[in-house]
Amino acid sequence: MNLFRIREGEKEGFINAEGEIVITPSFAYVFAFSEGLSQVQLRDPKELSIKEEGRNSAFINTEGEVVIPPGPPRESSPRSDDYAWSFHEFSEGLAQFWVNDATGFGGFMDTEGVCVIPSRFKSAGDFSEGLASASLEDVDADNAFEIGPPGFIDSSGDFVIGPNSRLRLTNSFSEGYCVVD
Repeated sequence: MNLFRIREGEKEGFINAEGEIVITPSFAYVFAFSEGLSQVQLRDPKELSIKEEGRNSAFINTEGEVVIPPGPPRESSPRSDDYAWSFHEFSEGLAQFWVNDATGFGGFMDTEGVCVIPSRFKSAGDFSEGLASASLEDVDADNAFEIGPPGFIDSSGDFVIGPNSRLRLTNSFSEGYCVVD
């Protein structure tokens, strides 16, 4: 079923192809559906502190029910000062999440909101053909936030193609191939 974003006043929801409201506009922002789930912002992020903003994202199903509540993914073992900074859309049943801010670390959760790959990556791509590009922190770099060379991980978070400076983080597999420099 194709659903389309609508805005009524300050709230967003979804209509179907016939123009019927399927999900009543009741969210500050909604994002496109991916694998049956849409990320929604419950309150306007401009009105929130960065810590509150990180606990403002939830995921709804096509009936508008919250199926993944706000906050860090379950079983992600956040520290008390951690907060989920952002989420990406789902790809092959997994979505990236980022803990703290852009200097934090990313991991992956499943469509139930459970952390299946702990947040240990400095950068990561979406899954494609069972693999996602990912980089760890470059511990030998002068800059503490330097990103190491990318490799490819499987759905358990293990590198199946080790970090290699010839790879690009933005590359993904298509029909069994990936571009390298």
